[in-house]
Amino acid sequence: MKSGEPVTIPGSLRTFSGVLFVGNVAIAVGLYAMLGPGTRWMFLCSSAIGLSVSLLAFAALQRRQRLEITAEGFTSYNLFGKRAKAHPWTDIDGHFAVIRIGWNEAVAYRLTAESKTRLGRRPTSVLSGYDEAIPGLFQLSARQIALQLENHRRGIAELGA
Repeated sequence: MKSGEPVTIPGSLRTFSGVLFVGNVAIAVGLYAMLGPGTRWMFLCSSAIGLSVSLLAFAALQRRQRLEITAEGFTSYNLFGKRAKAHPWTDIDGHFAVIRIGWNEAVAYRLTAESKTRLGRRPTSVLSGYDEAIPGLFQLSARQIALQLENHRRGIAELGA
C-alpha cells in the first residue's frame, strides 16, 4: 500500500457475534434469576435474543462500523446511530495512543486547541487525558489501528514536504 491510498478498516462480525452471545447468555441468566422458569422467562429471553440478532444482522448488512482513513484525515463510523466522527489530520495534536475503556481497548487522540473550540469539546476524565477515542470491535486490534493511523498521517506529511 502506498502512502495516501484510502484505507477502510471494517468492523469484526466474528468478535461482535461473540460479545453478542455472551450478552444474550447474561440476559437469559438474569431473567431466570428474577423470574424463575416458566412462560414469561422463555418469552422475554426469546424476545431479547431475537432483537439482538436482528440488530446484528442489520449492522452487518449495512457495514456500519468501520474506520476510513484518507489523505485528508479519518472518519469513524459507529455500529449503531448515524453519528460519524470525521477529523482532518490538522485537527490531531500529538500521537495516537491505546487506552482502556472498561474492558475494551480504544485508540485515543488529542485535538488541537483550535479544533476543540470549533467542536465545543470539553476535557473528560473517562479518556485518560485524551480528547476523543475510537472504540469498537474492528478486524484489527487497537494497537494495529493506532499504528495504521500514525503511519498514514506520517506518510501524508512526508508527501507534502
